[in-house]
Amino acid sequence: MTPSLRIRRFEEKIRKECAACRLDEWGAPLLVGFCNTTANPEKRTLSEIFRKNHPGQPLPYLAVHVHHGLRGARGDRDAAHAEAFCREHEIPFRCLRVEVDPAAGPGLEAAARKARREVWAKLAAEARARAIVLAHTRDDQAETVLMRLFEGSGIRGLAGMRRAVPLSEPHPPGASAFTILRPMLSLSREEIRGYLRARGAEWVEDETNADEGRLRNLLRNRVIPSLEDALGMDVQERIVAAAHHLSGAAEVLDAAARAAAEKYLADSGGGITVCSLDEVREMPPALRTALWRIALERVCDRAAGGKRRPLERLCEGVDGLVMEGGPSASLDLPGGAVVRRIYDELVFGPFPPPEFFSGEEVPLACPGRTYHAGLGVSVEAELFSGDVSVLPSAAVLLDADLLPSPWVVRNRREGDRFRPEGKRKPRKLKDYFIEEKIPRAERDGIPLLVAGGEVAWVVGHGISENFRCREGTRNYLRLSVHSAPAGRTPA
Repeated sequence: MTPSLRIRRFEEKIRKECAACRLDEWGAPLLVGFCNTTANPEKRTLSEIFRKNHPGQPLPYLAVHVHHGLRGARGDRDAAHAEAFCREHEIPFRCLRVEVDPAAGPGLEAAARKARREVWAKLAAEARARAIVLAHTRDDQAETVLMRLFEGSGIRGLAGMRRAVPLSEPHPPGASAFTILRPMLSLSREEIRGYLRARGAEWVEDETNADEGRLRNLLRNRVIPSLEDALGMDVQERIVAAAHHLSGAAEVLDAAARAAAEKYLADSGGGITVCSLDEVREMPPALRTALWRIALERVCDRAAGGKRRPLERLCEGVDGLVMEGGPSASLDLPGGAVVRRIYDELVFGPFPPPEFFSGEEVPLACPGRTYHAGLGVSVEAELFSGDVSVLPSAAVLLDADLLPSPWVVRNRREGDRFRPEGKRKPRKLKDYFIEEKIPRAERDGIPLLVAGGEVAWVVGHGISENFRCREGTRNYLRLSVHSAPAGRTPA
């Protein structure tokens, strides 16, 4: 293939990719990322494409180099080279210095990416830019998918990078929506180098690419070439094709998760409540995981001041609370937040220890709903006779004819005794709590239904053998409990 034909075909392909990203619809200026050496093949090609598309006109883009402060003199050299390159070609240029916090991500690379994206968002707000263009290639995509495979990522991670994706980090105040664009994602590094050779252009390779202590470089330099030699096929092409199929599936899953979030997630006092756990349990596991991810992204951002954490293990923990955990189990989250199973609800958010638990006794309304503000619960009660098989699994049934009056809701008191279901004799409520391994700090906050001075129901844990329904029970007391704002009675 002649150099002129190679140039023409490559530029036709890149124009199609730019059109697929709708670059002409994003307005000016576009930010263009030059995150390492500006004259490396991918960055150099991106610069050439923008210059060629706007001959003789003011360039409607701003080249952005991020200096991470991690590479000493080499980082200073790259920043100076980037600035000199852009000055020579009359490209508007900004060098942005950041401090990388290794604790901000799972590894230094993730922390650097987080710092980079935060500074991009700030610059975009200043420059009134809506998008940044990056030079990721097909090779980068294949490496990313393999890295995520070895990390145990789910479907969204294995779908790889997208051609256009909203920036996931929080935006600074006043900033508009900001999108990452990757118009070279279907081009291989070899195509790019061939294009530059045909143009007689020079480039600089980033010497850190030889550091095989980094997983990406190990995959690039050893693993993928070994697979291609052993299998006799273009491994990268197959990996990218698989990621493309998974991307479509991830879009469907994301759409279903957003619809589920609209239905089941509700903001509540700085946190998030997931209601109707019976229905949520019936979801496919992948959809539940996607729903937990949405809830965790919201509450962890709020609690941690915008810091994001890997969520895969947290999603597994949350799912365990729903599918296997007890009715008052909890899981600690980053930033001091907690997710807590409260009967038939899941509550994400901060749970500061209450200053006191009210010793108030609240008469049970039946039928009706009883609020106990000090304990932060509401108890719904009704009497009925009929088929109990249609009741929700979260409901508790007692034999109404066996329950002495008065019926009240309160927390524990000295001398309380309780006969657990299936046991022959009552025991001290304190001993029951110890046997159930209920933390001491939580015991005073557990609601009780007390009938005639006797504990009939330890809410969230068990009912009394004395009042359980038996064959021949005619009148049932159905009870269900919900979380309520502590310290005040809901309107």
